[in-house]
Amino acid sequence: MEKKKLKRFGFTDCLLAGASILYLVLMMLVFRSCGPMEDGTWMSCHWAHRGVEAFAVALLLQSLLHLVFSEPHRKQGISFAMVATAFMSMLIPGRFISLCMMADMKCHKLMLPGTLVLSILVILAAAVDIIVQIKRVKEQKA
Repeated sequence: MEKKKLKRFGFTDCLLAGASILYLVLMMLVFRSCGPMEDGTWMSCHWAHRGVEAFAVALLLQSLLHLVFSEPHRKQGISFAMVATAFMSMLIPGRFISLCMMADMKCHKLMLPGTLVLSILVILAAAVDIIVQIKRVKEQKA
């Protein structure tokens, strides 16, 4: 019986890579936190932003790792890890690290909603990939 050859890159591979690249680029360029105070020190929202950027880099590395493997079980495991990483990055601003006290600051108006939307985007892309990988595992067994 002949084994089916697995495709190297599929739609969900590109979707995950694109979502994680978008997350990192937008967090670095658009959804920035507040700037330094007049005395040159940073507010706590700066450190929340740095934490989110670190998680965005981790998501990018996970999506690149997802591209390397072709086995559905490994891809599925990486997608589960991406769901957890994106969920944790969503919790950093305002929950793990506090934001500015005033609700009209840049971190509340821009960074927090941007983090939530981009994290949910990555979670949805990873969920789609998990479903696709489950179907591929079933196809391999058949």
